[in-house]
Amino acid sequence: MKEPMDNIRMCCPECGLEPLTDLEKDSLYAGQFVKIVDNGERFWLRILFIQGDRLTCRVENDLIREHSFKCNDVIEVTKDELIGVFIEPIRALEDGHIASTPK
Repeated sequence: MKEPMDNIRMCCPECGLEPLTDLEKDSLYAGQFVKIVDNGERFWLRILFIQGDRLTCRVENDLIREHSFKCNDVIEVTKDELIGVFIEPIRALEDGHIASTPK
């Protein structure tokens, strides 16, 4: 996934960035892209289901390092494991039209 940097909220406390707020965690939704780090490799997941603090996600990258999963596998993570969130730049209006999200 190629991502414009304006649409990403990085939230990696180990990197000196602020973690997600409770409001941001509560605003996550199915279909949204989130980034985690595992075995020293950062990669994107797409949220499939949310149950409390647990996210069921599909791996969206071909991985370079060794993991117990691969691209398109479904894995579970917690909201606290997230190091990035992709903020959708467009939104669907109730009447079905697409409009840019104001900045």
